[in-house]
Amino acid sequence: MNIFYSMKSDYDFNETISLVSQALVQAQFTLLAEFNLAEKLRSNNLPFDGELHVLEVCNPTDAYSVLNTKPDSKYLLPCRITVSKGSDVTVGILNYEMFRYVGYSLSESETVVLNKVKEVISTVKK
Repeated sequence: MNIFYSMKSDYDFNETISLVSQALVQAQFTLLAEFNLAEKLRSNNLPFDGELHVLEVCNPTDAYSVLNTKPDSKYLLPCRITVSKGSDVTVGILNYEMFRYVGYSLSESETVVLNKVKEVISTVKK
């Protein structure tokens, strides 16, 4: 198992961002922030090949449930989804399930949120 959960998209970069954004709305996530990190780096004269788009999202109902179950979950929120383009277009998140190896087991509420985000990401497969 990997610290990152990611998958290759079957769509181009912009279509992938659009599909993920639409799936987030359907899953009742709120988009808190969205930025093109690659462009930000390049605008500061820092060479960066490829593309890197970041979506910070939250489902308020789920966040409420998670925070009431495990207050330390505040360090995991909001969820961050990245869409990147190098040789392939990929979508990914930090795989919170891996935290169990450092003594942090996910609550049922956290697992529900993680699975919802994974489902959103899966929309990039035809």
